[in-house]
Amino acid sequence: MTRAPFAAVLIGALCLSWLYWLCAWMATRRFFRRNRGECSEFKPTVSILKPVKGVDAQAFKNFASFCQQDFDDYELLFGVADGNDPAVALVEQLQKEFPDRRIALIVAPTMTLNPKSSTLEALGREASGEVLVISDADMRVGSDYLSTVVAPLADPKVGIVTCLYHGTHARTLAARLEGLHAGQMFLPSVILAHECLGQVVGMGATLALRKSDFQRIGGYSAFGDLLMDDFQLVDRIRKIGLESQLANCVVENILGNTQFIDQWRRELRWARGIRITSPTKYLGIFLTYPIALSAMLVALYPLVMWTWVALGVTVVCRAVIAWDIGRLLPAGGSPPSAVATSALLLPLRELLSFTIWCGGLIGRKVYWRGQEFGLARNGQLLRTIPKTGGPLRAAVRWLDALLRRRQNIFEFTQSTACMLRISRSVCTRPIELSHQTLSPGMPIGELHIWNDQMPKMQLDGASLAWARQAEEHLDHSLRELARVVRSDGRLIDLDAFKINFSLTPRGGRHQVKRFARRIHFETVEPPAPAGLLSRLHRIGENVLIWLLIWTFNPGALRNGKLMRMRTELWISRSELLRRYGEQTSRDATEFRGRRTRVRMKST
Repeated sequence: MTRAPFAAVLIGALCLSWLYWLCAWMATRRFFRRNRGECSEFKPTVSILKPVKGVDAQAFKNFASFCQQDFDDYELLFGVADGNDPAVALVEQLQKEFPDRRIALIVAPTMTLNPKSSTLEALGREASGEVLVISDADMRVGSDYLSTVVAPLADPKVGIVTCLYHGTHARTLAARLEGLHAGQMFLPSVILAHECLGQVVGMGATLALRKSDFQRIGGYSAFGDLLMDDFQLVDRIRKIGLESQLANCVVENILGNTQFIDQWRRELRWARGIRITSPTKYLGIFLTYPIALSAMLVALYPLVMWTWVALGVTVVCRAVIAWDIGRLLPAGGSPPSAVATSALLLPLRELLSFTIWCGGLIGRKVYWRGQEFGLARNGQLLRTIPKTGGPLRAAVRWLDALLRRRQNIFEFTQSTACMLRISRSVCTRPIELSHQTLSPGMPIGELHIWNDQMPKMQLDGASLAWARQAEEHLDHSLRELARVVRSDGRLIDLDAFKINFSLTPRGGRHQVKRFARRIHFETVEPPAPAGLLSRLHRIGENVLIWLLIWTFNPGALRNGKLMRMRTELWISRSELLRRYGEQTSRDATEFRGRRTRVRMKST
């Protein structure tokens, strides 16, 4: 008797699920059979933006498909976070294979927690086209792709165009299951949600929009720390009064040798992201798993014949729908026999999807590109502290936080690329700077390393890539400081800023002076410790610095020593604003763009 209410809920949910899939099937058939029409005469200049990390399956062929478009005026901008990324060689090969195409590779160190958003923000700044077409690196397209996805933007009411995709060239069972999810489960859900329910849908397979609208919403920097960047882009375009539209084409997602752990983490990340950003929609996804619902009925009443009949009918109906939708999709690299075979895997795929849905109900941890993040309630990514090193590292972190509170050290920006914190202090002795003389008692700001956001050095020591990333982060940090000192009440009266620079004797003061000149600071030698207490305090500082480096950035200890020397780096307020203020930000951005542009070919 106690099972009856639960069984009634399951029966009702199963009926709604059958109705849902009937509607999704009809919407999908209508979408693929509607008149595609001829390609529009709307031919703006286009910039294709492709964020890349690593080498995906058949990556060169994927890239090459974007070079073979029947479109007059477009450029391809590839973005990587590291100049040593293996994808760099493929882009250079692409430039040789297609010398008549404008192809550029831009190295853009990650400045936000969402690495894809950071890369796309840099690409958007470099783009020269009137229309931006954003596409993930593992997509492959036909020669009419660009004309098709750009055409809806001829209507001034349409602000953004997204594109359906399906998985092809699967080489493992996990890849086939992922392709089944993309083509026969996710794709019809998107069509129903967008075409019939008017919901916000955005997919990384393609997002095409005008550059002017991209700038109106603040670009990717407006949501650079949020997980669901594709959804956010479409949502913000719609909030400024423009419509979204599905393009009349379906692109291929090349799957290759997908491994189960990667598939699990990717889909669990999507599930938790949807649950946090759209909890009502997430609960509705429960109704898209009729096989799982009927299987629960069988588990509840295993000896009742009608539950087994319901399960059998559900499996057959779902397989027929999946088979029919599979026939409508472009063949790509999948032979016709693969469509029928995939339909037979549907029960396993749906049970896997239901398990992932259950996993998405709890937890806020996600994995992305080899990194672990937490999720805030608004969908913002959060850095997670590695739970390695035992209680000693935990104690050092606690001590670091305690000392920051005692010294009133605070963050002056929310930027995740900032590597500096600040505290208010006063000048304790006369300081002669090139542009200002500081007297004792004048308010100054002391800058401190933000250990959690300092770029991590490889365990075998510093590399050129690390040095480049650290320099970019420091430059960004100082520009953020110059931006906020004009308006932040805690900083607006400060006359100068100081960094207490500690170095090993092996490092050499001349190297510090060269570094200071590069960042427009001046070096000032601090007074030597006088008396026993001052010397003991200096030794304690050395021990604490060593422990902090060991905890937060152990690679920096490779050539380090416990004994450390001190040098002060100073910059006046006026010099900070002159060197890093708003009037030079545009020039600096253009300089970074020119420096990181690896190669550009044009006709």
